[in-house]
Order: sequence, then C-alpha cells, then structure tokens
Amino acid sequence: MLTVKSLSYRHAHSRQEALTDVDFSLAAGESLVVAGRSGSGKSTLLSLLAGLAPHFLKGAMSGSAELDGQKAGEEGVAKWGQGARLMLQNPEAQFIAGSVEEEILLTLRCRGVTGAQADELAQDRLKALNIEDIKDQSVFRLSEGQKQKAVLAALTALRPKILLLDEPSANLDPGSLAELAEVLLNLKKEGLSLIIADHRLYWLRGLGEKLLVLEQGRCAHFGELADLSDLALRTKLGLRDPSAPPKSELPRPPCRLTKDAFGEEIDPQSDAIMIRSETDHEGGAEREKTVENKEATSGKTSGKTLNTASENVSKKTSETTSEQPLETAPDTTPEQASEAASETASEQALERAPDRKLEKTSEKIRRRLF
Repeated sequence: MLTVKSLSYRHAHSRQEALTDVDFSLAAGESLVVAGRSGSGKSTLLSLLAGLAPHFLKGAMSGSAELDGQKAGEEGVAKWGQGARLMLQNPEAQFIAGSVEEEILLTLRCRGVTGAQADELAQDRLKALNIEDIKDQSVFRLSEGQKQKAVLAALTALRPKILLLDEPSANLDPGSLAELAEVLLNLKKEGLSLIIADHRLYWLRGLGEKLLVLEQGRCAHFGELADLSDLALRTKLGLRDPSAPPKSELPRPPCRLTKDAFGEEIDPQSDAIMIRSETDHEGGAEREKTVENKEATSGKTSGKTLNTASENVSKKTSETTSEQPLETAPDTTPEQASEAASETASEQALERAPDRKLEKTSEKIRRRLF
C-alpha cells in the first residue's frame, strides 16, 4: 500500500514550492488518475514517487511517501525502484539498448537477473504486451505506441508494485491510445497499481478509480474518478470532459468532391455525376439527371480542357508574333526570318503556359550548370 503524507517539494534554486502538503493513499491493485492544469505539479509528484529526490532532484523535500514500509528518499533509487517504476512522457529518453528484446534483457541484467531466467522473463513480457513481432527492431524505428510498449515491457519485467505514467497519451492517436488502455488494464489485472498523470481523461474510463486534482502544487480534490461527471467541478478545476473525446480526435469521414470541374454535383453513393437543376421553391422538387458512363464524362472533360488550352496557346502565339516582330540580321533570307519568328513565338507561348513553367525552368538550370 502507498501512503503519502504532507508531501512537499521545492526545486533547487526556487523560492516557490512545487508541491505543498499532498496527502493520499492507494491500495494494491488500485489506480489513481492525477489531473490538473499545466504546471500544477503532476510530473513533480510522479518523480518523487519514483524515488528521484533527493538523489537526482536536488531540491528540498519534506513529508513522506511510504510503500510497504519503505520510505522514498531514505531508500536508494535502486531499492525503491524495485517497487515503483516510472515511464516518462517521452519513452525514447529511457532506452539504453539497441533493440526491443535487448532493452528488456539489459534492464533485467542491471537488476542481477541473467542467463535462462532473464530470457524467460523477456519472452514473457514480449508475449504479454504483444510485441513479439518487433523484438529485433531498433527501438528508434518504432512508432510512439510501440516505444511505450517496449518501455512498459522492460519496466514490468520484475513485477513492480506501482507503475507511474507521466502524460502517456501525449503523442498517441486515438487508435494507439485505445491499445495502451487495453495494455494497462491487463497489467492492472496482474496486480499492479497504476498512477497516471494526464490531461486527456476520456480514455481512462474503466481504467481509473481514484482521482487526485492538483492546483498550484496543492491537493484541490481527492475522490473518485466518477466525480468528473460534475460540470461545476470540472469548470472550477479546469478539467476536460471525460465522457467523450474532443472533436479533433473523432474519426473523420472520407473526403469526397461534391462538384466536378463543370459545377455538376457528384453523387456520394456512386461514381455517377448528379446534375441538379434550380430548386422549385414552391414544391421543393429537384430534377436529377444521372450520367452513368464515366468514360464518356472523362472524355468530355479532357476534350474541353485540351481544346481550351490549344485556343489559348494559339491566341497568345498570334499576339506575340504581331506585337514583337523578330529582329533579323541583314544577311537573313525571308524564309529563315519567318522560321525564326515562328520558333520564337512558339517558345514564348510555351513559357507562358502554366503546365510548362516547371519544365522550362529546369531546362534553363541545366543549361547554366552544364
């Protein structure tokens, strides 16, 4: 059981306390969600519960955090870390090996587990987190969700009592977030206690049980996760609605064109083109004409486009020829002058055509380089 009493902490070279008199308790197998605005002290609390102060965090710590008789700060990091393990917001910062399997094995060896026992535990974690297919991949070529699974496999290989997670949803899409929730639920069934600090709360339904809300380093609310159904409480503490994901995270429908190049509406249920007339305002009726033959429509479209482009090029060619007569040398024959004028007008017309700009620019660059 984890018991936190009057836990306070002030960072080195700071006059203001990051945490002030935080109290809560967590039984074995329970899960706690730590919420609050940015800068409220969530990450600092998890760092203290991971035993990083005062050994790595050189600030001033008071109060106590006790896990089954051991006190954070009094025990060494290695000994305290056997009971509480922390996954950072950026899991890549925790990698110490090259591949997924090597990461788990090296973590076990650092704890004194070697040989066949280490291999057995590593295979068990790979299977439990369903990452056997990526065990030989480089940890730096994994997706964000796979990186988290690799770190979780290493952290839970020796069955800690508490798993601490700092903003685990920060870099995940909704699909990967659902997979993470399933993984954590399975770890919880194995008997692990979970402490999760996060801003997004909807994915924690069914996973979290208790709720701790921090406000400027102080405990603003401690109760059940179901308390977030109170709109007044959420508004007061600046928390998100846990009942549904934000609109930005909802699945988006496939993008389809509604009209073609000629303004004709496209039926979203088929590849046919719907040609609608003006609406009859009295009866509200619309006439629809369906053109089922796509090839004919495609030919019509391409034909009109090519004809229009050809007319534009011809028009610009004639304008260029009439406005800018070619200056010829005294010894040039009339036939040569006419041919040169035609070539010059064609080149100028092509340079003005939008679909040839890139080609002409590339040709000029090649001439300058070579």
